[in-house]
Amino acid sequence: MLNILSNKLKKCNLCPAMVASRFEVMGQDHAPCNFVGNNNAKYMFVGIAPGRLKTKSNKNPQAFKHGSGRILRKIIEDFSIDINDVFITNILKCNTPKNNKFQDNDIKNCTTNFLKKEINYINPEKIIVLGKDAENKFKKYVTSSQKFSNIHYVWHPASVLYGKKYSDYKKQFEVIFNKGKHE
Repeated sequence: MLNILSNKLKKCNLCPAMVASRFEVMGQDHAPCNFVGNNNAKYMFVGIAPGRLKTKSNKNPQAFKHGSGRILRKIIEDFSIDINDVFITNILKCNTPKNNKFQDNDIKNCTTNFLKKEINYINPEKIIVLGKDAENKFKKYVTSSQKFSNIHYVWHPASVLYGKKYSDYKKQFEVIFNKGKHE
């Protein structure tokens, strides 16, 4: 099912402003940002949207591939989580416009056509939502229509790139992964 969803995502052009922004950042031949992971993942990490970083390696863009992704991968490694137990995605699948203004309809399109389906296919043990923007949109567009038992909200990994201590960032995950100081 994820292959079908991935192929549908590669052809998506539902949101004209988001498609235009993606083409502006990535070029005319680039697809929306795809998820990373498999359908047996225990942990789903959800960000708000792909960054506006343009690199030569983005013919097939994937969520959290660069700077913030390095921090996220370090968390995964530090808690000895098998990479096969991880699924990483975004609420929005296209690069946001320069002014970071996306429309409610853009979010509805992405959550209805992709994110909710990813969640249903994966059925992860834990959903970890990364950052305040993602938290607000997730609560409004996903949990308002579906009930989940194990959702966690943490800082976006970019917070470490912008000055937060990695040790403080890491503490948020101790409870999520049951690896607190009590062990």
